Amino acid sequence: MKKILSTVFLPLLLAGCINLDFVASDSLTSAALSSNPAAAVYTTDGIYALMKDYAEFRNGVSQNNTFIRQYFLLSELKGDNICFSNTSTDPFWDAATYKDDANSANSGYMWVICYKLIYAANANISGLDEETDLNKQLKGENYFLRAFFHFTLCNLFAKPYSFGADNPGVILRIGTDYSETRRATLGECYDAIEADLKEAIRLMSPEALADVNAIRTRAGLTGDAQMSSANLARRGYKSSLDAVLDERRLELYYEGFRVLDLVRNKRDIDRRFPSRAECVVIPYTNPRIQYQIPVDETSVSGIPINER
Repeated sequence: MKKILSTVFLPLLLAGCINLDFVASDSLTSAALSSNPAAAVYTTDGIYALMKDYAEFRNGVSQNNTFIRQYFLLSELKGDNICFSNTSTDPFWDAATYKDDANSANSGYMWVICYKLIYAANANISGLDEETDLNKQLKGENYFLRAFFHFTLCNLFAKPYSFGADNPGVILRIGTDYSETRRATLGECYDAIEADLKEAIRLMSPEALADVNAIRTRAGLTGDAQMSSANLARRGYKSSLDAVLDERRLELYYEGFRVLDLVRNKRDIDRRFPSRAECVVIPYTNPRIQYQIPVDETSVSGIPINER
């Protein structure tokens, strides 16, 4: 896990040492990248940089608003991994107490910044050929990034896939043509995410898969014997799903997967522990688990909001 985290965050730290401005979506084009392929190195680094840097939102810049901060907070605040010792005036408290709405600043920023990052990845994908190993690596990274941002949006603003592929997903942005704006179905979203990840695997080094398999082996999640009834019982589990969820909670603590893991497996969120937030069990069917589509989007495109 440490190796994977280092692989993910090292580019972010390195990118932060370079004074790179994020290129606005109306000036960054695939044609510009085609005429100067070396620029893709900097525009890809720019995506990593913008994930940790502040960006303007609602006519201002707030230290609360970075992709990294909102990614971890919004993904975990509604789950059972956090005990709140006090209340807060930060907008995250609305999410923690299930009182967020379409005007909430944290979720609104996350929606806007994800689509800015997706546009940048789209421009890189369109402008890169596959004639060199560097170009293949960069193009693969951008396919992965586009999949990651779409996946993040689905996790925060849509129901899990296990609830039905026909449920509303998010806006899919594949390419730089933004002439149509609609909420794709979850099935369409996951098909696009899977296709992007397959392209990333085709283009990038296979070392990342080896890291994942090493984690599975260490956690005892490979091989039929590891999931036998006798072995599960010795470890205190009633089912293999219980074992997997527990291991994921430990291995992926505060990495943004806990709420999704519970809800997609139709497990309630048990928050009956001392906390300034309400100590209750949140049913996995509670529609407020999903964040509301921000007013920043609906006031412009008129796409349907989430039911509450």
